[in-house]
Amino acid sequence: MLLKRFRSRKDVLEVISKGNSIRSSGVIIKCIEGKRGYHRLSVICPKSVIKSAVYRNRIKRVFFEAARTILQDIPNALDCIVLIRSDFDYHPKQFNKKSAERVFQAIRIIKARL
Repeated sequence: MLLKRFRSRKDVLEVISKGNSIRSSGVIIKCIEGKRGYHRLSVICPKSVIKSAVYRNRIKRVFFEAARTILQDIPNALDCIVLIRSDFDYHPKQFNKKSAERVFQAIRIIKARL
């Protein structure tokens, strides 16, 4: 199933307020059932957590790629938000798609709750 990004404030606030959440090391994932026929994802990585824009963008790219591969197996559309917390342990040389995929395994748990 297709994965698209979403950034509108209204949609993000809806997912944050109504979404089921799960916490992992330094990351909170919130999901609700999607109203469209495809998955949507937003990665929120504040400047107060990761100072460098290069690193923030890399985190977002890696999370989107990991989500694209994991969410293909889930048939129903989901709207998900990944919130990067201050205790997120980011090392540029060690952070890759596999470490992001471990975080996204939590989406299967959230899907079971919906």
